[in-house]
Amino acid sequence: MPQELLKAADAWPLVVCILICTLGFMKKCLLLYLFLLAYSFTYGQGLDIYVVTQGDPDILCLNDGLGNLQCDTLSDSGALALSVLAADFDGDGRDDILRTVFGRPSELCSGIDGGLDCNLISTDASVTYGATAFDADSDGDLDLALAIGFGPNLLCINTEADTFACAPFDDDNSTTLDAVSFDANGDGHEDVIYANRGNGGVTQANVVCLSDGAGLLSCTPFADDTTRSFTVAAGDFNTDGITDVVFGNGDEQLNRVCFGRGDGSFVCRLIDTSLRDTRGVAVADFDQDGIDDIVFANSSLQVNRICFSNGDSTFLCQDLAPNLTLNSTGTGAHDIDADGDQDIIFTNFNRTPLLGLNDGEGNFTFENLGTFAGTLNDVAFFRLDRTTSTHTIHSPSGIQLFPNPTKNRVYILNKQDRRAPQQAEIYNMLGQLCQRQYLDGGTIQLGGLAAGAYLVRIMANDGSIIGINRILRVDH
Repeated sequence: MPQELLKAADAWPLVVCILICTLGFMKKCLLLYLFLLAYSFTYGQGLDIYVVTQGDPDILCLNDGLGNLQCDTLSDSGALALSVLAADFDGDGRDDILRTVFGRPSELCSGIDGGLDCNLISTDASVTYGATAFDADSDGDLDLALAIGFGPNLLCINTEADTFACAPFDDDNSTTLDAVSFDANGDGHEDVIYANRGNGGVTQANVVCLSDGAGLLSCTPFADDTTRSFTVAAGDFNTDGITDVVFGNGDEQLNRVCFGRGDGSFVCRLIDTSLRDTRGVAVADFDQDGIDDIVFANSSLQVNRICFSNGDSTFLCQDLAPNLTLNSTGTGAHDIDADGDQDIIFTNFNRTPLLGLNDGEGNFTFENLGTFAGTLNDVAFFRLDRTTSTHTIHSPSGIQLFPNPTKNRVYILNKQDRRAPQQAEIYNMLGQLCQRQYLDGGTIQLGGLAAGAYLVRIMANDGSIIGINRILRVDH
């Protein structure tokens, strides 16, 4: 079933081109086909969906490219899975699935369409509640920071054999439930923010762990009172170009947003006095005003909420689907129906997932995603069996663009070619040159580009091409 749907999704650019060619526009057929094929990889397919469950088989939903989802269970996946993360860990250009599982080591899975092929990433059987992927040692592949309950958090370095070497990097024995990674201090290395719930009656502040780019993390607690956190996400909520974080808190603690200073420190404040017992947070520009907004998935019979950012460190918050009391466990945002705006999915306790399609202004129409029950813990978006990953794009020459999608800049990772990247040209999907720039330290600055898909050509100092027609998506 999944493979037939996959083939149908890939065939539509060719069908459109054959129709146009039969009308007599032969000279434009090849150009049109290449454009539609690139468009379909970036927008037209939408993204597939993976949902992990608590003891039941996981759920895989394949997207026909227009938001019509065909969902089924994966019979060989039953376990108490707590979270899921999609990224390209083995460098083949296809997304892999990381499942954190209660009471046993986390699993890295591939080959989803033919059944899960999973391997343990460590021998540590600690309770792993969450994870984030980032390049900790600057070697061009994705490593992992694991959020561990009842023990030290783990840093797992991705080796050349596509296995992981995991070791604790702090002595914190609190219950850490989630993590997010981004460059918090502007040194070009992604850092890690951990959300800590605490242990028993003891509270534990959330921490920021700064990376040296060589596999070492140095952690300090947030100065403000950020405790009892269940989840964390990142975005720019005050339009200053510096990444901020938002913590979803439990145990009757109000949620907080912490505005980044750009030096690894943050200033925190309450975001909404009605928000507590949050289990999931999703960040995206839901009303398309150019500013990141926040969706909160709440438990304890609270209605889920959306907070629209005003761009000045304030928010306008309102209920989402107030007639639905979901008892949600998680949420995620992506453009499911390929119409250019961000949709949302809620995973829920003892209820089917809920899909909310956005009208482009932050208003959502909700529908059930299948007929599945049980406790659904987390959701990830990915492309099944595509040569284009949702997290990192690889070219045959070894050139990688990371992160992808991105907002302000993208880093060039050159794993195989000895020629140093010196110049980049960025084209829109019509083949028009948008930017040409000389590179500073392997970084492409994306200021002035509108949100959308672009083709990137990377050249060496002598003008020879290192990477050509790498598809890059810019989100704002």
